[in-house]
Amino acid sequence: MPWDNYWRKYSGPNYRLYFMIAAICVLAAIVYFSTYYKTVSPPATCQNLYWFDNVNKTCEYKQFCGLYMYQGLQTFNTLQECQSALNATTTPTVETGTLLIGVKDAKYRLPGGNDIMGLNVTITRIEVHKTSENETDESGWLTIYEGGKTVDLIKYNETIALIAQKDLDAGKYTQIRLYISESKIKITNLFQQFFGKSYPVIIKNEDKPFKVIHPFTIEAGQILALTLDFDIEKCISKDSEGYKLKPLLGKVGPLGDGVLEEKGKPSNSEMIE
Repeated sequence: MPWDNYWRKYSGPNYRLYFMIAAICVLAAIVYFSTYYKTVSPPATCQNLYWFDNVNKTCEYKQFCGLYMYQGLQTFNTLQECQSALNATTTPTVETGTLLIGVKDAKYRLPGGNDIMGLNVTITRIEVHKTSENETDESGWLTIYEGGKTVDLIKYNETIALIAQKDLDAGKYTQIRLYISESKIKITNLFQQFFGKSYPVIIKNEDKPFKVIHPFTIEAGQILALTLDFDIEKCISKDSEGYKLKPLLGKVGPLGDGVLEEKGKPSNSEMIE
C-alpha cells in the first residue's frame, strides 16, 4: 500500500528491533555475571584466636584464616574462655607413691624373770587414713592389706618384717589402723625347753583395731617405709587369766610415737608372705 511504503520510508528506525537486541544483551550480561560470582570465592578473612585441640592440651594464641576448623579444634576469643573449656575437658592425672608397712621389736624380760622366746601375732588387715575435712570420716580409710600374716616379733628385733606394700595417691595421711586376730607367746621355762610349749595370749579389745595417729606424706614416684616398733615389755602382761596383749609402741621415731620412717625400702627388711 502506498501508505505503508511511506511510513517505512519516513518514520525513522525500527525501535522494536533495537529493543529486542538490548534485551538480549542484558540477559547475556546477567547470565555471565551470575556465573562469575559463583566461581570466584570471596577474599579470605583472618582473626586472632585462642585455641587447643586433641593433641595440643594448652591454650595458645595465633591467627586463623579462611576455613580453618577441623575435628577436635576449639577456638575462643579470650584466654579465660579457653582455659575454662580446657579444664573441663582435661582429665587430671593422679600421681602415686608406694607405702610399705612393717613391724619389729626387741627381746625383753617378763615380770618374774622369764625371757620371751617368741611372740607370734597374726595381722589380718592394715588401713591408713587420707587427710580430709572430717578426720573421723570412715570414707577416708583405705585398706592397704587384708589377709592373714603371722609374725614372730621377737625374731624381728633387728630386721623389719614388712607386712604390706601398696601404691597410694600422693598426698597427706594421718592415721594407721592395725587389726590383730590372735597371738601366742613362748617363754623360757622347762615346758618350752623340753616340749616347745606356747601359751595363748588374750588380746585386749580384740574387736577394735590398734590405731596409731602418725601424720605422713606420700610423694609421687617415691617409696616410704613406716615401721611400727612395739614395746613388748609394756604390751605383755600376766594375771590369773593368763597372758594378755595390749599393743603399745615404744617412744621412738621422729615424732616419738613409735613409728620409724625411711625413704625407700629398708635394707634390713624382708617381706612376709
